[in-house]
Formats: sequence, C-alpha cells, structure tokens
Amino acid sequence: MSAYESAATVSLAADAVRPPEAASDGAEPITLEASTRWLKRRVVLVRACLLAVAGIFPELFKGCEATVTAFRARLGTSSALVALRGIAADDLAHLPPPLGFGPRPKARRYCKKRDPHEACPARPP
Repeated sequence: MSAYESAATVSLAADAVRPPEAASDGAEPITLEASTRWLKRRVVLVRACLLAVAGIFPELFKGCEATVTAFRARLGTSSALVALRGIAADDLAHLPPPLGFGPRPKARRYCKKRDPHEACPARPP
C-alpha cells in the first residue's frame, strides 16, 4: 500500500509490488494489467479497513487521512496493519480483511459496457 501511495502511477506501483518475474516456477509471467487490478483490489480493502478503524476510534484517528502512511505516522510504527490488529483486537470479527475477519466490502458494480464486436440491433428499412 505504501508503494501505491508513493508511486507516480498505479502501473509503476503494481510493477514494483508484483513484478513479472514474481510468477511461480513454470507459470506464465504476471502481466502489468493483472498486477494493476490486483493492487487496486488490495488498495480498496486496506482503505475500507482504515476507514472502519478510524470510525471505531475517532479520538485516536481524528483528522488522520485514510492512508497507510498517515496511520503509520499517527501510530509511530512501520507496520500500521499489525499495530491496528492489536488496537482493534475486540472488533476484528467485524472489520473487513486484510485487517479483520469480517465480510469483505461489497463489490462495486460498474456499468457493463457493450462489447464493441457485438452485432448492432436490426435497423428499420
């Protein structure tokens, strides 16, 4: 997450966090597009966790941005998620992964764009 926050672009962060050579032996290399999607999914989950914890402990995280960098600075640690597990131990069952054990946030539904290769509807004569 900190790579995402400090990188100039999502693609650069994805390439740094999950380079093509990171694929397991015998597997095809990881594409930049797949790495970017993987990173974006994790960013959504971590932000959901940070917002949930900030809501549970408003006095501790008042005015704190929902970024790992800001939470690290507030907590004075290099591993914010590990520190947050200790702070929110009683609430882990209700917090979403990767911090807690609760349900994942609902997936966003995007409008399905029409396939550009799909046949056009019949036009009147």
